[in-house]
Parts: sequence; structure tokens; C-alpha cells
Amino acid sequence: MIAVAALAVVAASAAYSVPVDLRDSAGSITTAPAPVTASARPQDAAYSAGSEIMTTRLVINDLLAIVEVLQHEGRQLDLDAVDLWTQWRAIVPAPSGVVAGVPGVVGPEEARQMEIFGLHTTARNLSSRLQGLMRKLEKGEADWWKRWKELDAAAKGDGDAAVLRPKIEALKNRLEALSAESNALDDSLRAAQNQYDFVRPLAVEHLLTRRGASLNLRQPWHWNYALSGNPRPDMRYDFNARYEQHYEESLEWLRVRRARR
Repeated sequence: MIAVAALAVVAASAAYSVPVDLRDSAGSITTAPAPVTASARPQDAAYSAGSEIMTTRLVINDLLAIVEVLQHEGRQLDLDAVDLWTQWRAIVPAPSGVVAGVPGVVGPEEARQMEIFGLHTTARNLSSRLQGLMRKLEKGEADWWKRWKELDAAAKGDGDAAVLRPKIEALKNRLEALSAESNALDDSLRAAQNQYDFVRPLAVEHLLTRRGASLNLRQPWHWNYALSGNPRPDMRYDFNARYEQHYEESLEWLRVRRARR
């Protein structure tokens, strides 16, 4: 349903104007070969600029939706980690320090503080990197609109859409790199959430041994998955598989549209 809706959005874009014929350009392949990537098509296959531009649009939609969720999780983990760090420093402003008589070995309280601060630093860094990834995707989306308008102009002006192939392929390669970055950040975010789950109970246990200690920690946002009975969804993106799926959807949509003319 999402893919169909996205195709409809694409079709309605640019003042309800789809490039007139989104012409296929099989004869141009030898003059503008596609960069070699894991998802490159066979060189003897017809190149459909219209299908490629629609496919990149759908991939952008996918990645924007995924990174929006990751960005929210990153912000929430940052808040959870800074809350734990702030309460630790309020109750333990000065750890006991090194173990007496053992050079280079810190005491358990100092070690615990280093763990909590490390978590805080990791969460802050992840949140910043996810914001950066969203900005890269937004720039990719702006680039997509440029390619779309160029393809539309080529079609309406009876031009050759094949000349845009290098630009479309460059956009495709950029999206592949951004999907890999999204997957890496998803892995790092899940690892940081697990790190939080390990560090928090140890920190709480230690703080409660302090005289007069009173804790009011916020409930970690990522615990909502377990509390609701729904496991955290897998948000890794298989770029090659999804690109091929969207490409077939785009080809079919264009075929049906041409048949109705």
C-alpha cells in the first residue's frame, strides 16, 4: 500500500505532470555506461529513465521513513542517557578514585562513572550522526527534484532522456551509500540501547546504597517495545532488493499508464 501511494504521489507531482513519455533508451547504453555497482543492470537491458527516476523516488521515501524513526530513537536515547548521567553526578559528585595501593587501577565507583559517561557520549554522538544522515537525505531529495525536472523538460522538448543517465545513476549510487549508512547507524543504535540496559541497573543499584539517595529516572523510551509486547522492528534496508522491487513496480505503473492513453 505504501508503494502504491508513493507512486501516486510521484504521478501527481510537478503540477500533475509526468514526463510525457519517460522514454526508454536502449540504444544509448554503450555511450553512457552505468557505474558498476552491486545493483547495476545487465548492459544489454533496456534503460528506462522514467522507471529509474520513479524508483529512486520510492527509495528516498523508504529511507526518509526509516531514518525518521531512527532519529527519534536516537533523541530519546540521548535524553535517557543524559538523565542517568545527571542523576549520577548529583549523587556522586566525586567518585572515590583509585584503589589504594594498586597503581593504574580505578575504584569501582570511578569505573561505574566512566561507563555512564561513555554511554552519555555514545548516545549524544549517535543523535548527532542521525541528524546528519537526515540532512543528507533531504539534499538527495532536492537533487531528485532537479533530475525529475530535467527529465520532464527533455520529454516535453522531444529530447533524449538518455543524456540524463549519468546524473540519475549518481543519485542512485548516493542513495545506496546512504542506505548503508542508515544500516550502520541502526546497528550502532541497537548496540547503544543494549549498553544502556546493561549500565542502568548497575548504576541504580550503586546509587541506592548511598545515604539519602532518591532517584527519579525517566522510563527509557526503547522499553516501550517490550512493554507493548511488540519487538523492535528490523529497520535495516536491503537496497538492492528494494530497488529491484520498486523498479518492477515503476515499470508496471508506466506500462498501465501508456496502455490507457
